[in-house]
Amino acid sequence: MKIVHRLLLVLLIGIFLFGCGGKKSGIEGKVVDGQGQPISGLKVIVKQVQPVKGYEQFEATTGSDGIFRFAGVMPVSEYVVSLLTDKWKTKVTMKVTSGTEGQTLVLNTPMIVRFNVMRDGSVIDTKTGLQWLIYNGTDLSSENVLNNVKNIREGGFTDWRLPTIAELASLQEKATISGFLSELDLTHEACCVWTGEPNSDNIEWTFYIDDGTDLWSSSNIPANDRIVVVRAAGGIPLAVIPPVVAPLPSNIPAPAPVVVEKKETPAPAPAPVQVSEKKEVAAPVKAPAAKKKEAATPAKEPATKKKEQVALKSASVKKEPVKKAPAAVKEEPAAKSAPVEAKEEPAAKSAPAEKAEPSPIGNNISLYFAVSSVSVSAENLAKLKAFYAKIKGNPGRLVIEGHSDSSGSSSGKLKISIDRSLRVLDTLKKLGLSDKVIVEIKGLGSAKQAGENDTVEGRKLNRRVELTFIP
Repeated sequence: MKIVHRLLLVLLIGIFLFGCGGKKSGIEGKVVDGQGQPISGLKVIVKQVQPVKGYEQFEATTGSDGIFRFAGVMPVSEYVVSLLTDKWKTKVTMKVTSGTEGQTLVLNTPMIVRFNVMRDGSVIDTKTGLQWLIYNGTDLSSENVLNNVKNIREGGFTDWRLPTIAELASLQEKATISGFLSELDLTHEACCVWTGEPNSDNIEWTFYIDDGTDLWSSSNIPANDRIVVVRAAGGIPLAVIPPVVAPLPSNIPAPAPVVVEKKETPAPAPAPVQVSEKKEVAAPVKAPAAKKKEAATPAKEPATKKKEQVALKSASVKKEPVKKAPAAVKEEPAAKSAPVEAKEEPAAKSAPAEKAEPSPIGNNISLYFAVSSVSVSAENLAKLKAFYAKIKGNPGRLVIEGHSDSSGSSSGKLKISIDRSLRVLDTLKKLGLSDKVIVEIKGLGSAKQAGENDTVEGRKLNRRVELTFIP
């Protein structure tokens, strides 16, 4: 009997193995870009999770409609679908279970490849048509970031620029409450990015959360040493564009020696030398233009005088100078005269008119911090509670802007300004800050000074966090 049982067992195993050997199933799917357009000529690979001989891996290529098909896969088996091309890379994969014997599994949703990581490390967002790049800079500050950007020639392109806040937010595929910051305990943190609006020299150090976008994974450059730049995807790199050769006139051999003789003539030689010297002298003449930019920082001194003048008129206007200080900096290069500023004051008042209210705690406050500290003091906490009581339950946008004094390195000043903003936000959340409020975190380091850094009182004014609530 034992022999019979063994023979039956071997027979059953053999029937099972040989019977399964011919069983096959299929998988069909589609690959599209960020705008839903099919991607053709893309290699698609399906790899079995638990390899079985003869069913381990299959390859196919997408057609003009972006569709791929596999036949001969093992029925009811797990496979990982991945994409491969020699032009770019992507992290997009999909795990599927094949259909039963003789059936083809048709994927209900297409595989969406939004980000293409190029060979040069740049990332093309197929949804917005923007090309992104993380560039390595050294000793970055608000004063030299724009100059660094102007010198970027990566990929043979010269039109790289700083992204706008809206463009930076568009990278996130997962919607957040604030557009930049919803939870402080997210595992992927990109920290901070320089941003700038079009046709403006004003830049900001903006807090940003990484939700797994290919842009951040394509670079290992620390946040303090990098500049994230962007451009419209497409175009031909400068290195690829052939030089333009103008057609030569038929009589060019005749004037050629004449030109040489003119160059060798000693008489005109001093003339270009004098002209070049004049041009060199002209460079210092342009220096005042650069000094005007430098003067943007001390331009806050007249702003403080305006504060004193306005303070004499009414106590409630004390809130406005804080916001007018940056406005005055921008407006001063255009017009320095007092009458022009007087005309611009009503326009400035029209924007924050909703914010100015006759209350000790308005829609904007400033909190001050000790040296190298991010702790919210008892005085600041009381101020913050009164501020929160005023905005509690109201939908709107809350801008939390951190600052530091001029001591320390550029990266250190930026970091502590952001840490102070985050600590204030954390305190507000503990007080019960509503999800209806969109929060925008900023860290500006020492870019916007409220006082002189050569005095104790001035440095204290600079170690601050400004909160502005916009209903």
